[in-house]
Formats: sequence, C-alpha cells, structure tokens
Amino acid sequence: MEADVYNRDILANADDEDILRERYPDIADWLPWPELKAAFLKAEGIAAAEKGKSQRYGRLAIWCALFSTAIIALTPALSILAPVIGIGPETVFGGYLAGVFRYGWIPFLALSAWFGGHSLHGERRARWLEARAQCERLRQLFFQHLACWLPQLVSTDPNDRTAALEARAAALAHLREHYGSDGGAVVHRIVNDLDHRYWALVEVPLRAWTGQTDPRVAACLLRYIRDRRLAYQQRHASRQVDCNALRSRQSIFSRWSAQRRLMVTFGAAFVVFQWIIGVLYIVIDAFPAPPGPQGPQSLTSVVIYAQVAATLSAAFVVALKALEDGMQYRKDMMRYRTYGGITARITAKVDELIARTQADLDRLRIYLLVMEELSYWEMREFLTLHLDSEFST
Repeated sequence: MEADVYNRDILANADDEDILRERYPDIADWLPWPELKAAFLKAEGIAAAEKGKSQRYGRLAIWCALFSTAIIALTPALSILAPVIGIGPETVFGGYLAGVFRYGWIPFLALSAWFGGHSLHGERRARWLEARAQCERLRQLFFQHLACWLPQLVSTDPNDRTAALEARAAALAHLREHYGSDGGAVVHRIVNDLDHRYWALVEVPLRAWTGQTDPRVAACLLRYIRDRRLAYQQRHASRQVDCNALRSRQSIFSRWSAQRRLMVTFGAAFVVFQWIIGVLYIVIDAFPAPPGPQGPQSLTSVVIYAQVAATLSAAFVVALKALEDGMQYRKDMMRYRTYGGITARITAKVDELIARTQADLDRLRIYLLVMEELSYWEMREFLTLHLDSEFST
C-alpha cells in the first residue's frame, strides 16, 4: 500500500511527483524541492547502511559471547562422553577435539569484544545516528517551511510565492552550514536540548503577503499536509507500536515477543536443572559411588550433565536479555504511543479548522508548528535512547 512507503511525505521516492500531480495538482508545480531531496537521499543511504552494520555487529557480539560460554560449559561433559564413543584424548581426533574445547572459547570471546566495540563505540554507529538526525532535520525543514510560509504559498500574488521559495533555499543552505563536518556535535547538541531551543529551522516571516488566499491552492496544500504529515506520522507511529511488517520479517531472535517466551522457557529450565542437581547431590551422599573413574551413566556424570544444561540455559537467558535490551523495543513503543497520541489530537484540531468555510491560516500555522516541535521531541528521544542502547533496530 502507498501508506506503507517510507519518505513519501517529502517526495523522496521515484514515483512521488507523479502521485503529487495526480492527487494534488494545484501545488505540484512548486512543492517539489530537488535540493532537499538530494541531500535527504544521500543521508538516508548512509543511515540505512550504517544502521544495518551496527545492528549486525551487536548481534554477533552476543552470539560469540554465548558460543564462548557454551564451549566452556560443555568441556566437562566431553571429558566423560569422548572416551565412551572412542575419541578419547589418546586418539589423534580426540586430542584435537580436546584442544578445541580447551582453547576454542578464546577466539569467540575476542570476536565478541571486537564486534561489541564496533557496535557500541564504533564509527559506524556514530555515522548512523548522525545521518539519521540529518534526515529528520531535513524532513522537519520541509514541513516547517510549509507551515511558516503558509499564507504566502497559497496567495494569489505570484511574488508572495516567489519570496517563499527563495526563503526555503536560504533555509536549506543555513541547515547545511549548521551541520557542517561535525555531525556528532550536532547529535549531542540535540540530545542535550531539553528546552527545545534549537527545534525551529524556519522563522515565521515578518513580511506581510500582498495577495488574497487562493481557496483551491489552500485546500490542496492543507490536504497534502494533513495527509502527508499528520496522518502519515500517525500511521507510522501505529505501525511501530504494533511491531510493523519490517520487524515481523526478522528472525525469531530479533522479535521481542518470541524473545520473552524463550527467556521464560530457558529460565524455567535453569531452575529445574538446579533442583535436579540438588536432588542428585542428596542421592550421592546417601548412596556414595565406589572410588575410581565414573562411567557416563553414573550419578556423578548425570550431575555434570545437569550442570552443563543449567549453565547453557543461563547463558541463553543472558543472551536473549541482552538482545531485548539492545533492541529497546519497549522504550521505542512507549515513545511512539506518546507521539502517535499527541499527533492524533493535533490532527483533530487541524481537521476542525480545515472544515470551516474560511480557513484560519494563522491558527492552522500554530497547530502545524506544534506538530513540528513534537517531531523534534520524538527525534531527540530517539537519539537519546539509541546513544545509550547496545544496538538498535
């Protein structure tokens, strides 16, 4: 569906301008912003690539740590079972196998540290967040300009619209200068902007418009903003809250609900194995085994198997918990619930004003700018969350 296409709000897709001419013909000649689109697509490409790599590194760090723990945990069981199946340490293969289990955890641990370092503190993660912030600021610039210059854009005097289009070019140049080469400093400035001092990218013009409001152009532009900004953001927030299609296509270890079920299962298994170990120790005390090597069926060996199983269960719980914390699904959902709820209220107010015979452009502009500050808040919360998370979706 068209509603599920990302970045259609700022006409970033190949067919967006064709759709614009079909559905919003009265604004199709001047609404596209090629310079902003080019800057957005460049930053979007960087954000998508670096996000994927940062996410993969985070997952690999967790799985390498799990494999390292599993190798150590399985070593006692191997020492019991290997001689039984004819691969004891006296055989060539048994010697190699014993060496693998004795030292094999070390490279996995080193890989875990390496992947974790690149995921948490690497340049890829920083470039992802910098590019993501730039994308969202460009999106905000697009709609802040429409809100601030709304009366001029729908004026019957072509000079008013010319002045508005010249102003947007200057605003884009200012934003590029604002970001400069140190995107990391901009990200931290946004994260620390608790009182939203830097949310506005466009100022409401002091210059009065000279023409009258063109009702057809005004209706078309307001419908576009309503559809492409307000309703679009509502749908986006709703999809995120409901774990949208993108998340549902990920593997079972990336889905929060599946992780929770697996964590409960492995957690219960760990507790049960601990109980079994406790009972077996009581039995061993009551019926001590004769001295000498223990066979694979002895109670002592069964205790070792239970200890291995309990250790592996605990390792899986820790790994799944790390994945859950790294994904930050619950905090993301809380943020999107708030964002979607306030957006719905703004949309209702805008709908009331649009429904009137004579649209109050000044009041509409206020509501649209409230939406833009809300968008800034959501972006700032996103950056704050993912600066601190292990890795992100």
